Amino acid sequence: MVQRFGINASPDQLIEAKNAATQDYLANQAFPLMPSVREAIVYFHSAGLKLAVVTGASANGVQKTLQANGFEDKFSTIVSNDDVRDSKPAPECYLLALQRLGVAADECLAIEDTQHGLEAAFRAGISCLALPTEMSKQQNFHSATAVLSGMAEAVEYIRHVYGLGSSSAPRYCR
Repeated sequence: MVQRFGINASPDQLIEAKNAATQDYLANQAFPLMPSVREAIVYFHSAGLKLAVVTGASANGVQKTLQANGFEDKFSTIVSNDDVRDSKPAPECYLLALQRLGVAADECLAIEDTQHGLEAAFRAGISCLALPTEMSKQQNFHSATAVLSGMAEAVEYIRHVYGLGSSSAPRYCR
């Protein structure tokens, strides 16, 4: 970002500023959920899927958001930026989630909203649905299994393509 936008600061200074701003934000509130995420989590969990959070965010931010939304018991594992040396687009975060879940990549389906997240899942061998946001819509999602408009469409896609409840349904979902 320093080079791309000609910012008069070092990368370390930007990281420190971002971390401080995130801590200030989380002191007063949790991260907001994308539209239809609440319903999707409840639906996938009640359908018997094991859910994992695999994020480039800090563990503190994830925990605060899960607690604020009453989701602490909905996820089998959480892998945050604090758990890995190399964050997305490196596959390390997804590989750690696979290890913790004790499953193979072909038993999983990732849902990502950025190119870096998609690349991390793809490099770990996990199929991935892309849900571009206003901020990420210009990014490259060519390696996605499907590019969808949002979480509600992703739920419908998974219901129809994977037939939740059938033997071909993914057992784990991010």
